[in-house]
Amino acid sequence: SASSASSASSAAVTEYLDAQIARLREPCASFLHLHLAIRADGLPTTPSEAFPAQWASLESWDRGVDAPRNLALVSCASLLDPDLAPPGYHVVHAYVPA
Repeated sequence: SASSASSASSAAVTEYLDAQIARLREPCASFLHLHLAIRADGLPTTPSEAFPAQWASLESWDRGVDAPRNLALVSCASLLDPDLAPPGYHVVHAYVPA
């Protein structure tokens, strides 16, 4: 029945999420968060394919996203909300597992 399929699906999702949360409880060896403001002269004011609001660079999925020097995540939130930065600037956040 549709009800039992839905229950099985919900149980599978719950089990998956619990496993993911358990993984997150393991300490990360180290990481770097960088928050800064940059001058926006010559930079776009809205996100585009050429200059997205968020992007990532991953060397190898096989090493995992928490492997040292394997991943860099960068976001420029002021492309989505200009009020997050002073006029003439963008805010940038970068995360790198070290």
